[in-house]
Amino acid sequence: MSQMPSVSIPKPPRKQRLRDKRPERYADIVRFATRVFGNDGYSVTSVNRLAEIAGVGVGTLYSYFDDKDDLFLTCVQAAEI
Repeated sequence: MSQMPSVSIPKPPRKQRLRDKRPERYADIVRFATRVFGNDGYSVTSVNRLAEIAGVGVGTLYSYFDDKDDLFLTCVQAAEI
């Protein structure tokens, strides 16, 4: 009896899996960050401040986004919808 070849289905990237698992937290971070970027501007807004306003730790923020640029671009894209 021949065995079927094993086929591995690639998992989505870790950040996408987390966004799918906790969409409400992801949406909250984007909503709060959009407000902060809009009020304070990109250059003076720190990742620490964004995390504080969103009510999450800095590590949590980096679990969802690669860096401040990634979060900012996500906010811009969300605002365009």
